[in-house]
Amino acid sequence: MEENKVNKIKIIVLTFLILLVSIAGISYAYFSIQVTGNEEASSIRVSTALLRLIYTDTLVMEGRGIYPGWSQSKTISVENDGTDTVYYTIIWRDLFNEVVNNELLLSMTCSSNIQGNTCEGLSSTAIPLSLTTTHNINIKENIEIEPGERHTYTVTVVFPELSTAQNYNQGKTFIGTLNIKEGQKPVQFTRVRTDSTTGLPVVRSVSNPTEEFYDISNAINYTNLINANGNIYNYESGKTILLAKYNLYVGRNCTSTSSCTPISTSDSRYGLQSADAKGWMSSSSMIATVPFSGSTTSDGYWYDTSTRTIKTQYGTSYDASNIYDTTYNTAPKYSVAFYNNAGNANYSIAYYVEEYVNRLGIEGTGRLLTYTEANAMTLTQRINGAYYWLGSALDSYRVRYVDPSGSLLSHNFRNTYSNGVRPVIVVNTSDIQSS
Repeated sequence: MEENKVNKIKIIVLTFLILLVSIAGISYAYFSIQVTGNEEASSIRVSTALLRLIYTDTLVMEGRGIYPGWSQSKTISVENDGTDTVYYTIIWRDLFNEVVNNELLLSMTCSSNIQGNTCEGLSSTAIPLSLTTTHNINIKENIEIEPGERHTYTVTVVFPELSTAQNYNQGKTFIGTLNIKEGQKPVQFTRVRTDSTTGLPVVRSVSNPTEEFYDISNAINYTNLINANGNIYNYESGKTILLAKYNLYVGRNCTSTSSCTPISTSDSRYGLQSADAKGWMSSSSMIATVPFSGSTTSDGYWYDTSTRTIKTQYGTSYDASNIYDTTYNTAPKYSVAFYNNAGNANYSIAYYVEEYVNRLGIEGTGRLLTYTEANAMTLTQRINGAYYWLGSALDSYRVRYVDPSGSLLSHNFRNTYSNGVRPVIVVNTSDIQSS
């Protein structure tokens, strides 16, 4: 592999304590590390086609005859010299630890040199007992790093003094050699089962295990839909279409059509799926409802202020089954200009969907289910016990929605008290694994 076609990562290690060690060569699946040095070198720099390692003394953390209250710190920087985002794992390359009862603790803090980027540290975690030298023990796995980005860690090992006798752990020895190895992109979703009612595969978010989705990719013949409707779907090979199991708990709760209260962001259900988010339940109970669009001047993306209707290109002038912007005719569109009657962007469908995708921390795009997609599903596959908007218009002022029985109906786009938000997320199929 040519040097300019690979990802390179370099480690910079600065220590608070001067320690002596000899470092041996080590290889991994997609990149290799070669390190040599001597006791007199204050900085050793070794280059390969794939990885460079720079450090001022050693990669070892060591304590011999330690006693409660002992600690040691070391600073490590990992830098991506390549042109692509890559993943790495921090490891104990070699570990010997005599401290029992999980009383030797490791923690890490991390910062990025790229403004706005963050990297996670590690909260206080017990270092495993290892009475013989053990190799390649993972510390923190599959860390994402962008091209040109540097992650700087402060790694601290502590033998805390407890309020009880610790004689059994006095005079023990700990020796650990820090290093990194090749990581992989973390899986974002797991297939957990097939739903007995809908027959659809159920997919669960790894980062938020309470969030489940139906995989509708095979339930809908997207090839036929694309051919029949002018390729208006953001669907391509290698993508999976996920439909949220429930509506999002966002928007407003209403006790009448004229009395609605915004849902508090401090509510534990806020911004996530909830079986409680049913929309219209009765004339005195409407839960997590959101207007499709308001009627202020800020709603110009969908709303024509001169005619006080949805713009004609989203209604009968084109395929009325799917609202889309002809400038972006590869996908059904909704806009950040979906405001409610108060003109507040924080009550827009787009805001809630985008906020939800960000909260899951996934690589994917969010939108609404379209009428054509919903119509291609079976009745039981559409049902989720709630009212929810579709991303499609019937005409210049009515927008499609699904009711709790799975029926496909329509409402005035200004309706603020009936329907909720049930997002669709388009993700890479490779981000889903079987359980």
